[in-house]
Amino acid sequence: MATDVLTVGSSTAGDQEVRQAGEVRSRRVESMRALAALAVLLTHAYGFTHLTNVTFSGAVAHVALGGAWGVYVFFALSGYLIFLPFARHWWGSGVPISYRKYALNRALRILPIYYTILLIYTGWHRDGGSWSVFPRFAGFWENYSIHTIYLTDGPMWSLVDEVQFYVLLPVLAALLAIVSFRSRRWAVVALLVIGAVSGGARLWYWLATSHPSMLVEFHQRHWYLWVVSLPMTFVFFVPGMLLALMRVSWQERRPAWTDGFLGRGEAWFAAGVVVFLVGCTNSYLQVADLIVLFGSFLVVGSVVLPFPSAARLAFLDWRPIALLGIASYSFYLVHQPMVELLAGASWYPNGFAAVLVGSLVVCCGLAAIGYAVIERTFLRLRRGWSPGRAAQ
Repeated sequence: MATDVLTVGSSTAGDQEVRQAGEVRSRRVESMRALAALAVLLTHAYGFTHLTNVTFSGAVAHVALGGAWGVYVFFALSGYLIFLPFARHWWGSGVPISYRKYALNRALRILPIYYTILLIYTGWHRDGGSWSVFPRFAGFWENYSIHTIYLTDGPMWSLVDEVQFYVLLPVLAALLAIVSFRSRRWAVVALLVIGAVSGGARLWYWLATSHPSMLVEFHQRHWYLWVVSLPMTFVFFVPGMLLALMRVSWQERRPAWTDGFLGRGEAWFAAGVVVFLVGCTNSYLQVADLIVLFGSFLVVGSVVLPFPSAARLAFLDWRPIALLGIASYSFYLVHQPMVELLAGASWYPNGFAAVLVGSLVVCCGLAAIGYAVIERTFLRLRRGWSPGRAAQ
């Protein structure tokens, strides 16, 4: 959900800008955020219209259920956007960072609309939400109890990991600088090691619970809460952090290979889509989510790295998609309850397509209101926390 760092100026050829509360953003980055949010909506629309028959058979089912991995694209974007100023500070030109303004900007970005929607859905007593569990959600602690996780508003689970990432990032960046001796190459190695530990733990969990009896046992012992905790989801922030280090390095000297086919943004994007589809066709979706790491690296890299040309990605410059990306945080927070409401309503047409279209219309409208009334109001209070246009 990060939007603090701009990728315009020296970004891909043909990249255009869009404004968020007076701040300039890259259309392609915002469009990527919109596509991720739409992918998650697709999964929930399919899931809630196939509650009694959700299977992993068939191409449509695979792609629809694989859309849930859009949340990992959000994590990769956060890894890049928020880590980039730290990468410039520790491994680049050494531009200073205001940690006070960093904390204020993160709070203004995350908290107002989060608490607004949380209050509404708690008052609605939606999906087990109640005032008795409200403090856990208010403190971003709902992921650590089977009595609260996924209640009230399921997608809020990812905000717990996002907020913890924001809090830990300044310390993590400083520690990375120390252990790497401020060498970008060793920083990459350190990130790969941390990512391997996080991803390895995640892979072990899914393999250990591949048998239904073990899955039940792990759930009963609350061990499954680890799979949505930052230690096991940190691996999905790593692709974006690696891209941030690449961006800093490329600003000094662009690799020679970027002058060829491998240096085309559209090639990265297409390869990333193929990787996602390969993950979707894997029968073990729990294991296949690690494949998404490579897909996230490629698709996010296609819009944030300064490739010489990415003309065939012009569809990401389409203003309506970029505007949805601007309001994607509100969209993401409101969408699941709306999908579930339409899927279960006797007055609304049944079927995946009808629920998908209806949810899209409703959620776009609610997201526009949430952004215009809540988000934009508070985002105008933000101030730059790292010098230069790339961290306003």
